[in-house]
This record gives sequence, structure tokens and C-alpha cells, in this order.
Amino acid sequence: MVSLVGLQAWADNGAFGDLAIATLLYWAGAFFPQLTWVRPLGTATMAIANLCLAAVLGARWLAAGYFPLSNLYESLLFVAWSLSAVHLWVDRTPLQTGRSWVGALTAPVAMGMVAFAALVLPAGMQVATPLVPALKSNWLMMHVSVMLLSYGALMVGSLLAIAFLVATWGKPRSPSKAIPWAPSTANPTNLSRASPFRHLPPPATGQSPWPPCRLRPSP
Repeated sequence: MVSLVGLQAWADNGAFGDLAIATLLYWAGAFFPQLTWVRPLGTATMAIANLCLAAVLGARWLAAGYFPLSNLYESLLFVAWSLSAVHLWVDRTPLQTGRSWVGALTAPVAMGMVAFAALVLPAGMQVATPLVPALKSNWLMMHVSVMLLSYGALMVGSLLAIAFLVATWGKPRSPSKAIPWAPSTANPTNLSRASPFRHLPPPATGQSPWPPCRLRPSP
């Protein structure tokens, strides 16, 4: 029977290997768009890496008896899991018709997080230790987990914004012409409708829920 420690080591190595393979697949799909089989295989590999990271966090949860967000090692793995989960969600949107450009950005970042946590951090920082009194609260599971999950969404949005600025450098800012991988019928209205954040309330999308205020001219 595999122990929880052995399961953590196996899942950790599996997550790093899957993310490395997903990075190569997404890069191949971005540079060679005629390889249509690359993107589904990269998505499947990314999903396996997401499950491996979930297995690491779940095993540490069972072994330590508390939600695994008590040190830098666990936090990095959770952010990598969040990043891969948000990637899988964004990958299902209509904006992903064409090259595998989202995975080419998110997969290496998640792989770097797992590599830093497993290879750079000292062994003492990777061991689950008893919680300090300040962390013995339900807020560890509720507040910290939601905050780190939002980090994953923010990182995906930041990577896409940087990619857009690089792709449109010195070009007219028209999504259908400036971005080589955007659909030919893309325009700001269609892109906003296809965005995975279209169901969020107006304040979360940067739009005011109230009508514009119009000042009446003084008599």
C-alpha cells in the first residue's frame, strides 16, 4: 500500500513532468498551427497535471490534518493548481480557436512554480509543520484559498495582457488584424461576449452598474 508520503512524491514528480510535456506541446501548437492534434493532447496533459497537484495537496491535507496552506511550498503548489484550473476554464472559451497561445504562456509558469517549490526550497520548508495559533482558524481554508485562487486568475489575465501588448506593438489595435491567432470575425463586441468573465457582475469587469451622470447646464 502506498503511503501518503510516497503519494506526495509521486504526484509532485508527475505534476512537474506533465507540465513540462504540456509546455512543449503548447509551444509546438503555437509555432506549428497545422498540427491540430497538439492542442487536445496539451489540454489533456494539463488536466493530468492539475489532478496530480490536487493529489499532492489532498495527501498533505490528510497527513497533516489541516488545509495545506501553511508554508511557501504548499502555497506555491496551490497557486500552480489554481493557474492550471483557470487555464482549463479559459481553454474552453471560443477565443481559443486557433493557436494554443494561452497554454504556451500558462504551462511554463506553472511548471516554474512546481520546480521552484520542489527543487529550490530547502527540505525543511517542504515539511508540513504544526500550525501556529494565528492560523488555527477556518479563515485558513476560506479566505486564503479564495485569495490564492484569485492569484491564478490574475496571473492568467496578466499573461494574456502582456501577450496582447507584445503582439500589437507598433500595429493598429484591432483584435481581428493585430492578433494573428484571433478569429477573422473578431471585434471588441464579440471578444467581450466570448470572454469567460462575461457572467461576472459589472463591478468585477470594470464597468459601472449605474447609468452615467449627466450634469444639467446652469441657467
